[in-house]
Amino acid sequence: MLASRLRQSLRGVRRMSSARTLPTIDLSDQASAAAALDAAFSTYGCCYITGCNRSMRQEYSCTLFAGHGINLEKEANVMQAAHEVFRMPAAAKKACERPNTGNGFIRGFIGLGGESGSELIEVKEAFSYGYEWPSSSPPTNPLQGPNVWPSSAAFPTNHKKALQSYFTDLSNVSKQLTTNMSLALGQPATYFGDYSQAGDTISIMRAFHYFPYDKLRRNASDTNYVGSSPHTDWGFLTLILQDPTGGLQFYHEGDWIDVPYVPGTLVVNGGDYLSLLTKGRWVSPVHRVVNHHTDKERYSMVYFYYPDYDAKIPEPETDTVAARQAGIASKLNTLVDGSLDLSSVSFGDYIASKWANVQRSS
Repeated sequence: MLASRLRQSLRGVRRMSSARTLPTIDLSDQASAAAALDAAFSTYGCCYITGCNRSMRQEYSCTLFAGHGINLEKEANVMQAAHEVFRMPAAAKKACERPNTGNGFIRGFIGLGGESGSELIEVKEAFSYGYEWPSSSPPTNPLQGPNVWPSSAAFPTNHKKALQSYFTDLSNVSKQLTTNMSLALGQPATYFGDYSQAGDTISIMRAFHYFPYDKLRRNASDTNYVGSSPHTDWGFLTLILQDPTGGLQFYHEGDWIDVPYVPGTLVVNGGDYLSLLTKGRWVSPVHRVVNHHTDKERYSMVYFYYPDYDAKIPEPETDTVAARQAGIASKLNTLVDGSLDLSSVSFGDYIASKWANVQRSS
């Protein structure tokens, strides 16, 4: 039944979204955050987060959170920078197109329709960047390397700095989350962090710009479009900042749940790798972006936080939830079916192969 409903979604058939809402977890309440994350990841695979505990502020000098919510000035600055990168003229975008290395290393601009996780055309463009790898130092693995930035004439320096600062901010938030996640699984606080010492050097930030379908649609009966195809994330942890336009949805118990913009929060979801590590206790949720019947453009910032490239994280002792998402793997390009042997392949080799498979020439 689940597979049938998802196939309908892939063909563009829209189901009404559920009235259910995701939980919001306050990370500043350290006593309850771990248990709340366990409940949210076990039920939905995702949640909203807000807040920042005192130790995180001291250790990482984190300025992303103000009180119990996101610093709205920082949010405004990074979203303005995202708008500006997509306002660049076509020649400037072309000049910073990503090098298609074929191994999953993604940087720079990706044009409209340049990638898709299904047979649908994804009506979006993207700009990807990551850790500021020094051009004078050779990378130590295939997912490290320099960013591809537009010229300062096309993209002012203050916007570049806003994007760079936001990458650092979400790296720090992710480190706090891994502490809570470790405790949620009954492990020492450093359980995940010990395998993520250099994870930020291969992690990816992606700015997305979604268009109304009419940008490409030839007639009303043409339904082969979506903002982002129904999919699971292949990695470890995903953090999302979105604008108020709406369109993000997660699939849960037969319904698409709307995940609207909530001021002062980020959306967080686990990926396939995390679900595999927990033997299905934590869900890798199917999600999509739709832009039906609207003339509004949508913007979001999506951060994919990874453990170290060579990490082989031992599976924590946890109850197995067999076949939680059985039957959807082939359609959604996911590995939650258990086909990956975590003891024999590093995280980096796994994620590089998955990213390489989705790349298309734009």
